[in-house]
Amino acid sequence: MQDDHTDPSDHEQTSPPPPPPAPDAVPPQSPEAVAAMPFESTTVEPEPRNTLGIVAFIASLLGFCVPVLPSAFAFVLGLFALRRRPRGFAIAAVVLALIPLVMWVTLFAAMGKLAASGIGPRMKTRGIAQLELRRALRSGDDAFAFGSPAKFDARDDWGTPFRVDVMDVDGKRTILIWSAGADGAFDTDDDFVAASDPRDAARKMGKQSLDDVGDDND
Repeated sequence: MQDDHTDPSDHEQTSPPPPPPAPDAVPPQSPEAVAAMPFESTTVEPEPRNTLGIVAFIASLLGFCVPVLPSAFAFVLGLFALRRRPRGFAIAAVVLALIPLVMWVTLFAAMGKLAASGIGPRMKTRGIAQLELRRALRSGDDAFAFGSPAKFDARDDWGTPFRVDVMDVDGKRTILIWSAGADGAFDTDDDFVAASDPRDAARKMGKQSLDDVGDDND
């Protein structure tokens, strides 16, 4: 008869071995060890800002509306801002400041040349003469009757009284209002018709009107 008694050592030899630890398993750490571990900083530093360049850029935009000063300020400030990084706003400010700066300087130079040539006073003289002529014609009294002195006391932009010629052209009364020009003397080369009635009478008669006067100030 077979003995049912089994030696305990036989069971220990036949039991499977324990599984190996997982390769990615992290052994538990104590709180003190976790606190001592170094951590990488996640703080993102802000990009550098060129404040001078931004101010110069804003001033350069104002230069398109306000003459000269904002553009000049933006140009100079933009040059200083070019020494700092980033230079994007500074470069834009210098370029944008030059455009209105050149535009305004050219405009003022043209206006100065126009005033020096005498065209400005001539245009004012024409406006004065036309206004006074219309006012006299609407007054009701015959200020421009044939053979009578014309009641026309207005003066041109140089302070010289106008000369009035009243004549019969093709059976119609024709009025020519003459300015002596910049020299203040009549019967010289710069005389011109500042106003007339009919309006195109001077041109039809071959008289020198404002449109015929050149830019020279003789």
